[in-house]
Amino acid sequence: MQKYFLIASAVLIINTSACKSSDDDDSSSEKADATAAVAAEIAILGAEIYNANWVGQTCTTVSKTANCSAAGTVAITGSFSCTTSDAGVQTMNLDFSYDMTACTITNQNISVVLTGTMTHSGTSTNVNSVITAETITFRATTPVTITATGASYKDFASDCTFAVVTKKADVASEATISGSLCDVGL
Repeated sequence: MQKYFLIASAVLIINTSACKSSDDDDSSSEKADATAAVAAEIAILGAEIYNANWVGQTCTTVSKTANCSAAGTVAITGSFSCTTSDAGVQTMNLDFSYDMTACTITNQNISVVLTGTMTHSGTSTNVNSVITAETITFRATTPVTITATGASYKDFASDCTFAVVTKKADVASEATISGSLCDVGL
């Protein structure tokens, strides 16, 4: 019986304030900072939903409703499969859909609320409980309502689509983020 393991996206950290000086009034810079912060929170939210509901569970098909970390609910459907090689390398393939209702995540000085549906798909490889490589995509192909508030940038509100990709190339590398959110590249 194979079990799920923690995905690395939850440890993704982005310092968006480093890109902007305190006297910079450029609204495009502020939008880029806010967009990057919100995209990171979307990735963290997706990882939190996964980690709270499946770490240590058997690989299987899923259909359940759960609470989001700060507020709101998420209806989760999908499946994931796990394989383990003779050398002990576990590979997990994820394919989930999250139907979120005021699903809220709060970290440090940002709070993000999502209402709508996003998918969570990708592959994660684990050796002796250590993630060795991972590529995970959080995607909304129909507009999701996103509102974010935070002290370090202007508030963010939009109904839009997104594709936020987190990638960890190997054991020694940190997770990176790429893709787009509300037609803004990351």
